[in-house]
Amino acid sequence: MTQTSSQKQRRGGQKKEKPDQTSASSRVRRSLMRSL
Repeated sequence: MTQTSSQKQRRGGQKKEKPDQTSASSRVRRSLMRSL
């Protein structure tokens, strides 16, 4: 049980630490799809 809880916390922390990268990647992908 402790391992699952620690993994969830780590995953959430990483997502909160790098939210700009995900949004930037999604915008770039959308722009590429529009250009194509």
